[in-house]
Amino acid sequence: MANEEKNARKKRRRLNVVDWIIIAALLLCLVGVYLRYYEGKTPLSKNDLTDAKIYFSLSDVAPSAYDGFVEGSAAYNGDGVQIGTVAGSDEFSVGPAKYYVTTRTGEIAEMYTTGDRVDINGVLNCRGVFSEYGYLVDGKTCVAPGQTILLTTKELTAAVLITDVIETKP
Repeated sequence: MANEEKNARKKRRRLNVVDWIIIAALLLCLVGVYLRYYEGKTPLSKNDLTDAKIYFSLSDVAPSAYDGFVEGSAAYNGDGVQIGTVAGSDEFSVGPAKYYVTTRTGEIAEMYTTGDRVDINGVLNCRGVFSEYGYLVDGKTCVAPGQTILLTTKELTAAVLITDVIETKP
């Protein structure tokens, strides 16, 4: 009788066709997850990166905001990832803040504030690679014209509008 129980246990432990189908499905799922996770993630070498200038606009701020852009200081996006360094003061411009109004005839007119608000146009120096989606800073963080990002320096945090990204030649 003990031999019959051992034989019965051995027969129960065998894998049948359904078990093999389940195991194969699990393996295929794991392969699918692996491929999906690593799809498009090609490692970039330092030789693939190019220098570029990111042009941005900061609108309707106090004049003291200009002091937040110190030449050479690191600039970070809202996630705390460094996207570049602040360019020299010769690449910045400060002017009265402008706004747009619609006239009685339906035309859009550009007006300037008479108060102490200003618009700042500036530049960040960075390294990255151009892609079909925009400029990938360090091959990771996408920056494209028309995008608004939270820009943080040691002295300032502000939402800026990216106006252009231009490759620079060494």
